[in-house]
Amino acid sequence: MGERLASLDVREFTTLKALRERLVQIVEEFAVWSPKSRERTAGSPFYFCSSKIIVLPRQQLAANLAEFVAGLKQVSVHSIHYHFIEARLRRKLESNDFSIWLARDLGMEQEAERLNRIDIYTSTLDGVRRKIIQILQSAVN
Repeated sequence: MGERLASLDVREFTTLKALRERLVQIVEEFAVWSPKSRERTAGSPFYFCSSKIIVLPRQQLAANLAEFVAGLKQVSVHSIHYHFIEARLRRKLESNDFSIWLARDLGMEQEAERLNRIDIYTSTLDGVRRKIIQILQSAVN
């Protein structure tokens, strides 16, 4: 079950409801396959948490690719998470805020698609930032 849960790619989901339903499905399928697992007592309890996102607008804007790359270098990883990862659920999209802006406002469809293919599971948020910047800088050169 752990392997199946770990293999979930949250980028495939555009709503929390759909993600929750898939998680429940995996757990229920495992319980059918291994009925005794329902009776096992955990070594320690799992504590469910909730979170609230607080968005604080910055006075930083980007009107072109150079300003966008400069901004990416300055913003916190929380901004990267908000616009690159959380945006898919917030906006119910199969993309992220960065790719949408690049394609829509700068006509950079190929780069937008390359950003969408960045694997968020094999990198830290700083690593994601570096990959985004690398893709965009290579587009200019």
